[in-house]
Amino acid sequence: MIAQCGCPKGFEVVWENGWWLSSAESQRGFGCLIAFCTGFDTLSFLTITDLSTGIFMATGTSALIEILPHSSCLIVKILESQMRDFARVIQIKETIITAVREVVPKTVIIDLSQMHFVGSVGFLAFLAIRREPTVENVVLCNLDANVYKVFSVCKLIPDGANISAPLQLADTVEAAIALYDGKMDASEG
Repeated sequence: MIAQCGCPKGFEVVWENGWWLSSAESQRGFGCLIAFCTGFDTLSFLTITDLSTGIFMATGTSALIEILPHSSCLIVKILESQMRDFARVIQIKETIITAVREVVPKTVIIDLSQMHFVGSVGFLAFLAIRREPTVENVVLCNLDANVYKVFSVCKLIPDGANISAPLQLADTVEAAIALYDGKMDASEG
């Protein structure tokens, strides 16, 4: 699978054996560039730094997220402690959306165990993932009490009478996998 980016012309990113690789370095893997457009005619590059964990590093910054493909879903661990900076949120959103479009999961599980604050701009990333046509469920897990409260007040997660929220909840990644693996098995069999 090859994803074309808007600029520079002809730059390709390859999803190969569960990892993003530049087409020029698809045999080597480690240190390959990953490119995505931010929507403002600028291009951000990510470098694969650890193929065993799937950690993506933004050039010159700390790790933003881990993306771990699973047999029936895509697991994303956000490594940021806060989602309030617009540029960082857009980077996170675009990276996840790119992975979603390549892997085409029905369920995206987002581990927020590292996050202690989410501002309204952070909702952009989560709602954009939910709007992807192939995504049926976006499940948030390992929420800090303050992060839970913000999502609950904004009615983005099920809470009491609000059962039709756009995002779902699970206590842990493992619980989310078990819940949605079970739903997939029941509907397929």
